[in-house]
Amino acid sequence: MSSRTWLVGFVVMVAPSLSPPSRQSSLRVLHVTPESAILPTDPVTVTFDRPVVGLHGQVTDPARFASLQPAVALRFDWRDPSTLRLVPLEPLTASQVVTLVIDTALVAVDGTRLTAPVRIPIRVTGPAMRNAVPQLSPSRVTLPPDGKLRIVYSSEVDTVMLGRIARYTFGASCPRQTVALRVAVQRPLASNDTWQLTYTVSHDSVAHAMARVVELIPVAPLPDGCAGTVTLPSLDSLDATEINYPITAAPAFAFSSLTCAAPSDCARSESVTLRFTTPLSQDAAKAAIRVDGDTATLVSEP
Repeated sequence: MSSRTWLVGFVVMVAPSLSPPSRQSSLRVLHVTPESAILPTDPVTVTFDRPVVGLHGQVTDPARFASLQPAVALRFDWRDPSTLRLVPLEPLTASQVVTLVIDTALVAVDGTRLTAPVRIPIRVTGPAMRNAVPQLSPSRVTLPPDGKLRIVYSSEVDTVMLGRIARYTFGASCPRQTVALRVAVQRPLASNDTWQLTYTVSHDSVAHAMARVVELIPVAPLPDGCAGTVTLPSLDSLDATEINYPITAAPAFAFSSLTCAAPSDCARSESVTLRFTTPLSQDAAKAAIRVDGDTATLVSEP
């Protein structure tokens, strides 16, 4: 009788541990942006360490757990399930300190809460200059003949303080001269404003509504073609009180050049292009330019 070998298998069942699962850690605020200072119109973004918005957007009304104090009207935006943005609907008061408060009423998706309310102080700076026409920068810019300067600020500015500081100073290439700038108007952005004024705030309806255009006009004629600086207030209490940008006054009005449409035969050209050192209006061009004694026909507006 042949021998047989039997293989016997055993299935071992391991009983689950009866010890309780570790408790979830409490909800935490990872970071706040900006951390220490904001413009009067800046939003404040709060990022938590875990999702606080469910798959279908279920969440406690943000107004019940998030606020800026002193109280201000806010719009709440969820950037992602863990990130909340608080957008002021009116400018905050410059130079004050507001406190971001996140209350324990907030419940995360996993059921956790903050162990205590979060209170973060944030300093409010003055309004920011968004743009200017002509555009001010570290590179020298030529002013228009009337010397007018239009500036877009993020919110309303103190025009008394602005008029006390704003000025042109010339002297780099001419006798030293200071010309004060007066505030002609402060107004909201208009639908017919040029893109140079609107493009920096047009992406956000709230920022667009709070932005202000300030028009500054020199109180005296500017010296033709002189280099200098424009001085404006910085509007930041922790910064220098003034900031300077290099500028050049418009050159004296003069004829610059003539170009014919047909360079090789100017007499047969259908048009000629006249260039001047500074802009002129269409009415002035029509009144002053003659071709064979007749009023010139303008192909395009000067």
